[in-house]
Amino acid sequence: MSLTGNTLFITYGLSSDLTNSKSYGYSDAVHCNYINKTTLNNLNSEITLSFGNNDYFKFLNNDLAGWTGFTATNFFAIVQVVDNSLFTLSSNIKPDSTKWKVYDLTSQTYGYVSGNLLSKNSFSNVSFKISVNSLDYDPKPFYTLDYLNYSDALSNNGLNFGDETFFYGNVSTDIEAIAYNTDLSISLPKGSFNTSSNPTWTNTQPVLITEVGLYSENDGIKELVAIGKLNKPIKKDSNTQRSILFGIDF
Repeated sequence: MSLTGNTLFITYGLSSDLTNSKSYGYSDAVHCNYINKTTLNNLNSEITLSFGNNDYFKFLNNDLAGWTGFTATNFFAIVQVVDNSLFTLSSNIKPDSTKWKVYDLTSQTYGYVSGNLLSKNSFSNVSFKISVNSLDYDPKPFYTLDYLNYSDALSNNGLNFGDETFFYGNVSTDIEAIAYNTDLSISLPKGSFNTSSNPTWTNTQPVLITEVGLYSENDGIKELVAIGKLNKPIKKDSNTQRSILFGIDF
């Protein structure tokens, strides 16, 4: 049975009017890859897009003298409304790559002046309004990647992915990597782990432990999920109790 209602998909993009800002041969950035999905109960509704405080676009720069971060003069939403009746399962509802619409929101930015560079404050605590029915009744342009204007194989005056450019100045970097560690303490009592399934082992020989395995159990079925190798074998017999600390980094 077909579903009812509609689903809205939305993301956004930033671009520059190259007649009013410097480009140095660079193309505009591609749109945001995070696409929000929401159920629409009324096609005559108005939806709101907001970003909270000004930390969201903290690298957006409107000072050409400084030339740090990136610049943009235009802000737009990329929207698509999908008819749920085309699907029988909600998990199958997906947008059509050829039916995205562009909804220009530049004039709604804080302190908007036509042609001026946007700053992080342009988005601070602003609620951008989008009229859903205007996507069809007042047709918006379809979204394509033509505005990126990437260089083709025969072009020699533009930059593409992976191309080099000279940068004159100093760069300070801060590289940080966070590693999480889980330690599991494994107890080896005196009366346990004193035999081996190795066919060459005899009960007159000591048991030497060389590795430890961790298992998960589901409905009585055990599955090996991790193996830890010891730096050197440790001896185990009925007169010895040991503990092994099993560490996992991720």
